[in-house]
Amino acid sequence: MLSLQDAAFVGVVSTPVLEELYNFTAGTTVGTTNENIRGIGNKFLVGQDVIGKTITKMSMWLKNLSGGTLYMGVYDATSLTRVFTFGSITSTTSSFAQYTQENLDGHVLEVNQIIGFDVSGTDIVSHQRYNTGVGADPNVEGAFWMTSGGPNWSVAGDQQDNNMILWGYA
Repeated sequence: MLSLQDAAFVGVVSTPVLEELYNFTAGTTVGTTNENIRGIGNKFLVGQDVIGKTITKMSMWLKNLSGGTLYMGVYDATSLTRVFTFGSITSTTSSFAQYTQENLDGHVLEVNQIIGFDVSGTDIVSHQRYNTGVGADPNVEGAFWMTSGGPNWSVAGDQQDNNMILWGYA
């Protein structure tokens, strides 16, 4: 008699394995938000391997969050509204430390989306980024959200990527 519990009938079911999909941690330059810069992130361009993959977890190196809330998430290139939120942080240390947030629902990354953080109110936070002009990922651009001059994501340049690690499923 055939049983639905028979592996030969049902097949082998495997659990997806969380894997590191993107790792850029070479930066040592300090970047800081201010009253005009409310968001920081990396814009992922055509050709970057993480495009089309499901991202569930992210890390950035931060310090000196002063009393507000920092949200880690995914943004489209036209708005500071998150299309996906990994989580939030309400305090950081005074020295750089790795802060990680995870949302198991995951988000399939699309071309030109930005992964990073935004800060509530007028709070200030520092982050680590790259600024040497060589060696950064050519398919990623550092970006920041400006409130002055018409709110928008501005590109810092393809040699100013923010330190970041992303995990998810291929």
